[in-house]
Amino acid sequence: MSSMLFRFAALVLVTGAAACDRAPSTIEYFVGRTGGHPTLSVGHHLLVFEGVEAPGPDVPLLGSGTVMVGGSGSANGQVSIDHLSITHSYDHGVQTLSVGGTSLKILENGTLQLRNRTVPFHGKPQTLRIASDGTVSGAN
Repeated sequence: MSSMLFRFAALVLVTGAAACDRAPSTIEYFVGRTGGHPTLSVGHHLLVFEGVEAPGPDVPLLGSGTVMVGGSGSANGQVSIDHLSITHSYDHGVQTLSVGGTSLKILENGTLQLRNRTVPFHGKPQTLRIASDGTVSGAN
């Protein structure tokens, strides 16, 4: 009887754990500077924040970070890289990154969402130039 009760309790624990939160997934981003503007390399894309000033010489890598892009729950934080403020906020499948006050979203389904354009996170590599209002002003 106690063996049967133990198996039932183990089954309830395993089933309960499987039904709870999904495991988190993360991505790494890289911050640089080109033409006096910050850049963010994420997925296969290079984002140039043309609406944000970042005086100084071109530097391909000023710093990097990791943010949550999948799983249950929420998380947020802020970092300063070479006097540039980067904030992030994750809530149930949507990561919002803000570079110098200009925001973009990374959706759990693998999509990079900008104000006027949505691109696959790991799609064809692109350089996306982002205006201060968050719109993509050009791509190549």
